[in-house]
Amino acid sequence: MDYARCSDTTDHSSLSNYSELRVDDIALVWAVDFGSSTLKGTATLTLTSTSERLEKVVLDTRDLAVEGVSVEGKTAAFALGVPVGCFGQALTVSLAAPLAKGQSVKVTWE
Repeated sequence: MDYARCSDTTDHSSLSNYSELRVDDIALVWAVDFGSSTLKGTATLTLTSTSERLEKVVLDTRDLAVEGVSVEGKTAAFALGVPVGCFGQALTVSLAAPLAKGQSVKVTWE
């Protein structure tokens, strides 16, 4: 058996920059519309940088209509990437100032 492969921490099914940050908390506030099979609301992630200089947050998404993103309550620049087959789309959020290792931030999107 190839045990070296077992220690590989690369997630080949993600577009995110998960190796540069840690998710500490997730808060979801959703309204569910069963008639149209839709969710509307916000998701807030509390993230901590595990890299020396975190300049952006990249999250995995699929079939989302993102209306806005905020970082620490302030409007933030964001971009939804081109859909990549079964991977969905990357949601890239720019941080106003880079985070040092150990610093935390709250990112919210609607």
